Amino acid sequence: MDRLNNDLIVRSLNYHGQPLTQFMKDTPEFAMLNFSKVDYQLYQSRSKELNHEDRGKRMLLHRFISQNLNSLFRFFCSNVILQKQSKSALIFQE
Repeated sequence: MDRLNNDLIVRSLNYHGQPLTQFMKDTPEFAMLNFSKVDYQLYQSRSKELNHEDRGKRMLLHRFISQNLNSLFRFFCSNVILQKQSKSALIFQE
């Protein structure tokens, strides 16, 4: 199992709200996540604008997100990014 980007997951939970959290509870990764910064206020402000007819589509999306946590929220730090950062650090040191 890959390391997950907890901050990105929290942002997703803040946007999609409790329905996504309910789907995520069924995943093995759920116990390893830190939910201290989860705040559903954004979702609650959006919920007034959400169509009731689209609820089924949102549920499918939430299920997709929860089933693909490792692919969608993998902590990614490529060598290219590291090389760019080290080159810029060298420029500032000169």
